Amino acid sequence: MWQERREIRPAVGPTALIGFAGDALLGFPGERAVFVQPELQTLVRECDEFFINQEGALTNAPPAPGKSHTFRVAPKEIRQVTALGATGVSLANNHVLDHGPEGVSQTLDVCREAGLRVLGAGQTREEAVQPLVMEHSAGTLALMAFFHCGERPPAKYPGPARMDEEETRDQIATLRAAGHVVGVIYHGGEEFFGIPWPRRRELLQRLIRAGAQLVIGHHAHVVQGWEVMDKEVIAYGLGNLYFNSPRHHILRGTDVGLVLGVEIDRQGPVAVRECFVRADRNAGRLNLLEQKEALRAIRQLRELSDVLAPKSYLRAWRHDCLMRVASRHLTSRPPERSRFDWFVLRVKLFLNFFRQAFRSTQGRDIVLAALRALPGWLTGRRFGGKPFGVSPDAKRNGPR
Repeated sequence: MWQERREIRPAVGPTALIGFAGDALLGFPGERAVFVQPELQTLVRECDEFFINQEGALTNAPPAPGKSHTFRVAPKEIRQVTALGATGVSLANNHVLDHGPEGVSQTLDVCREAGLRVLGAGQTREEAVQPLVMEHSAGTLALMAFFHCGERPPAKYPGPARMDEEETRDQIATLRAAGHVVGVIYHGGEEFFGIPWPRRRELLQRLIRAGAQLVIGHHAHVVQGWEVMDKEVIAYGLGNLYFNSPRHHILRGTDVGLVLGVEIDRQGPVAVRECFVRADRNAGRLNLLEQKEALRAIRQLRELSDVLAPKSYLRAWRHDCLMRVASRHLTSRPPERSRFDWFVLRVKLFLNFFRQAFRSTQGRDIVLAALRALPGWLTGRRFGGKPFGVSPDAKRNGPR
């Protein structure tokens, strides 16, 4: 069922399989229940534990004041998470607070009542950053979850765990000293980039140097590469599992997600399994990629992972910024949009980057990196990696 397996080192004694998937919000208001392919459910249930990022509250609470757009699903939709086969959810993200502390509190109750493991949020800061320690035949895994984007949590909890790097590194060291295998779920980075930004990559590498053995990232909403550092695993971005935000319908790669299975023994990661899924957001289906598509996706993932090598990384990242400025992260023109409207959208995005260059550090970094990549692109020295395919949703009916 898994489409690829890469061994890191020989196992020492028994192993456990810990599965992870990316950003998920199953059950948008007005949306039909998502049909999950039975073969995918079987794969998820093969794992000793399986975690998703619950990107939004499970609540009936009203939106928090001042929120321009919010994500939530009705509490009853937790049944879709359990039907998938997940055993746990990370709530450490920038949307779980969209409906205020009341929404977070209800989400915590709903998840726990459904029998799910919960990490990355709590009624207090201490509870939110508390590691989840799980015993398996391979030993114990201590897993923490943090978000590192968007607004800070309120001074008064409940709320999600925002990362404090120094505190997190101290926690990692303490857990390693106690003999646990240590994992960190990290929700952060820059959205819709296939190459992790240098400052994000350096941060996650520092967590490995502090003693973490497994770092799982999401928030970019597209798949990014993964690498082995000192026999430990960093997966920079798993993309979306199923996330039916209307604007994602016109963005490349937001319909393809990476499901990662990490085999661990008492010393740490032993092997990594890969499987790609596609969310058909118009039909409300979540399926494994067919064999031909899966092989192409695996090749693309290898390409995105290979460019993390020192000689090619910065050039690839700058090229990724150039493609973003040129609006290459957009899909083909959806049929419901006129050519003129589509042209105007691309021009607006292009000008927006240069406007941001004078207003934000991120905007300036994108534009400067794109300008540095431009001479190489014009002379044919281009990064070969391509974003994961054009969203089929946009080719058909667009957002519902």
